[in-house]
Amino acid sequence: MKRKIIISLVTLLVCLSMASTASAETKIATVSMRKLLDKYYKKSVAEEALKEKEESYNKDGKAMMEEFKTKQDEYDKALSASYDQAVTPSEREKRKLAAESKLAEVQTLQKSIQTFQSTANEQLETLKRRMLDKIIEEIRAAVNAKAKSNGYSLVLDASGESISQVPLVLYSSGESDITDAVLTQLNALAPASTGSPAPVSDKK
Repeated sequence: MKRKIIISLVTLLVCLSMASTASAETKIATVSMRKLLDKYYKKSVAEEALKEKEESYNKDGKAMMEEFKTKQDEYDKALSASYDQAVTPSEREKRKLAAESKLAEVQTLQKSIQTFQSTANEQLETLKRRMLDKIIEEIRAAVNAKAKSNGYSLVLDASGESISQVPLVLYSSGESDITDAVLTQLNALAPASTGSPAPVSDKK
């Protein structure tokens, strides 16, 4: 019995020693992905490109709507003319056929507008998602490089939240936060025209 107790104590001491050693070897850093996304100059560049694309779609959509209004007015006038009792029955029939032709044009254009709007929205969402994925990929690469160069084994997102909207990192002294260092690296090649702001430390 005494031997079992001694063995258990030895095992416990070994486990504690291993845990202590592992803890000493593990360097953990924090980073704010929210800040990196907000301050990385390529995000504003991507947003500007997306805005220009959206404005282009809006311009085309507006032109189509103006054309639709014109054709709708033409149809209304043709339909009204087909009921004119001052003309002969044969003329009214002729005008009725003309109105029907106008109506077909209106309906065709209406379907084209609906297809255009649906396609434009899908393309904008796809473009937005691709741009964001690319930016996140570049940020992660920069974070990984900075972590490796500083010997960190793990980097946690201090701005992240769980599905319960609870911060993933409940406490951090900020001493191992590499956000500003990564941001400086990311914005090192930012064109002057982007007006990329210099990193501002969150530390107080």
